[in-house]
Amino acid sequence: MTKRPPSTVVSRLTAALSLPAGDHVCVGSTLSYVRHDPYAVLVGFSVPGSATDTVAVEWTFARELLTDGSQRATGDGDVKAWPSFTRTPRTMGLSLSSPGGLAVFHFPLAGVQDFLLQTYDVVPLGSESDFLDFDVELNALMSGAGGD
Repeated sequence: MTKRPPSTVVSRLTAALSLPAGDHVCVGSTLSYVRHDPYAVLVGFSVPGSATDTVAVEWTFARELLTDGSQRATGDGDVKAWPSFTRTPRTMGLSLSSPGGLAVFHFPLAGVQDFLLQTYDVVPLGSESDFLDFDVELNALMSGAGGD
């Protein structure tokens, strides 16, 4: 009996959030990938919201952006990624921009690469369309039509 790869990959990494003064603060992060949404990666951050609370902030973007960003600078618009080979240990930068501001994180490059390798076991790179259920996606789009 062949062992089937899992349908979900979750990796917890500590990221360094760059602060305006040039300092960094460590932030817990979770990278998630699921087979039924084969093009997307979800990154969640646990950031201090107040003295007694934490607020989860989540971003979804293309797995391809994370793959490319672990090797070279990439991205347009709100999400940009790049490797930093001059830091020790090596990191991958991730810039997230929204109307509320800009956040720059640095992840351990080895952790990001390990996460990506696990996602390739779930859905091999280049075969994402084989794992999409176009009927489900079309129904989701149609049910959202005429919203606002």
